[in-house]
Amino acid sequence: MMYKNYKKTRPPYGFNFFDPMMTENFEKIVSKIQAIFKKEGYKGVIPSTIDFPETFDEYENYNTFQLRDSLGEDLYMRSDVTAQVIKGVTNLVDHDNLSRGEHKFYYIVPVFHDIRKSYPRYREVYQAGAESIGMSAEYAVPELIAIADNLLTQVFDLSYEMVVGDIRIFQYVQSFCEENISDIAESKDVPSLTEIFLARGFSHEISQDLSRLLLIAPNYEEWLVQSDALIANISDILLKKFLQDLVLLLDPLINMIQLLEKRGIPVRFDPLLFRKVDYYTGFVFEGYVENLSYAPLRGGVYDGLVEKYSKESLPASGFSIDISSLIIN
Repeated sequence: MMYKNYKKTRPPYGFNFFDPMMTENFEKIVSKIQAIFKKEGYKGVIPSTIDFPETFDEYENYNTFQLRDSLGEDLYMRSDVTAQVIKGVTNLVDHDNLSRGEHKFYYIVPVFHDIRKSYPRYREVYQAGAESIGMSAEYAVPELIAIADNLLTQVFDLSYEMVVGDIRIFQYVQSFCEENISDIAESKDVPSLTEIFLARGFSHEISQDLSRLLLIAPNYEEWLVQSDALIANISDILLKKFLQDLVLLLDPLINMIQLLEKRGIPVRFDPLLFRKVDYYTGFVFEGYVENLSYAPLRGGVYDGLVEKYSKESLPASGFSIDISSLIIN
């Protein structure tokens, strides 16, 4: 499976140069992307290339390029378009330049990451993305994933694997474990998670079965069958309640998967899918393609982000797709 092999390495890259042929191809791709977004009612925006550090450094797990203006004010190169777009939109809403309804925007811009030369990722990446503001997640996420499906299949002519989760499930399990499990979840480290569950009071057999269920999840139907079997074998009231509450937390995610399947979009279920940026509040999803060591498409729900910049509290969801990697791949 593509998702299982996403850790494969590739030669390191830094800054790309698009020759005339690649530039022509890029322009054609951008035109197709714009057409898909516009068809769904999304309007184009262009965020600033530079911004104040607080727009980015609260959310990034690495540093972006730092600049300094003539007065000594620190500035950062654009590294998180979501934060910029949400900040810009909420500013317009607060000043009555936009109504307080539903707004849908797209962008196609380069983003910049200050990373090691040896790291197998680009430092400058052309990124296309969508932001849905004011629409609840249950409606916005299926629409966004359908658009992402069109981009990957119609524009790039790629087969892909869409993985979906819910950050609230990851946060609940991590809270129960009482330690950071992000590395364990990312590397699918069953033995390490088993040790944590052992320390929390589960038997070795149940700890191992639960770790496999969370990290190497089967389809959601089988997941529910296996989780019911685990619950039936637990006598401790608190441990049983943890698993019962965990199953209840999965309900919105399972409903979302079923809705996507009805729309003909196959997805893979990952209960511990998470984000390294901290503004996600609900559903998260990633799209994997062959020959890339990471997911070029990432998205999710960040309902608290509007409120950070505005007096308004509005739901928000979106995704971004790494155009550069898909062109060069």
